[in-house]
Amino acid sequence: MFQSVGFFGGAFSPVHCGHIRMVFTLLEEGHVSRVILVPATDAYKKPNLMPAVERLERLRSVFAPIEGKVAEISTIDTDKLYFPHPMETAHELVTQCLDCSHEKLVWIMGGDRLDWIVRNDNLQKMVAEYRFIVFERPPYLRDELLKHPIVRQVSDRITFSSSTFSFM
Repeated sequence: MFQSVGFFGGAFSPVHCGHIRMVFTLLEEGHVSRVILVPATDAYKKPNLMPAVERLERLRSVFAPIEGKVAEISTIDTDKLYFPHPMETAHELVTQCLDCSHEKLVWIMGGDRLDWIVRNDNLQKMVAEYRFIVFERPPYLRDELLKHPIVRQVSDRITFSSSTFSFM
């Protein structure tokens, strides 16, 4: 059976109910068999970013009942002194993970992040290697995101979750 592994990167500063609900939705709906949460390095330039040690501690506390079973908190980025491109992180996960491959690793993100990637990065290159699951959140809903020609071109590699909810 094809078992996908979710790659869910982010600042997690702080981890909130939207993050938690995304993980459980992915698992309950069978989109992935396991989720790897990858908090960003302290070198990430985000206002009011909590220290990595604190973010890791909070993630481990929140996901303690499922950590080691269907969720993993990775330090792959928090151990770095620079902010890696997410593709670098994805490639590292594939090489470090015994049950990961480019075909099995699925990128998890909110609609706001997909919108940012479309405007600032190379979505075509990213979806050539990885599938995406995008959680809608107003105003970043499926129909709005599909207005981007690039998203329309690669929509066969993107699953939109209609499990909309507020992230805060």
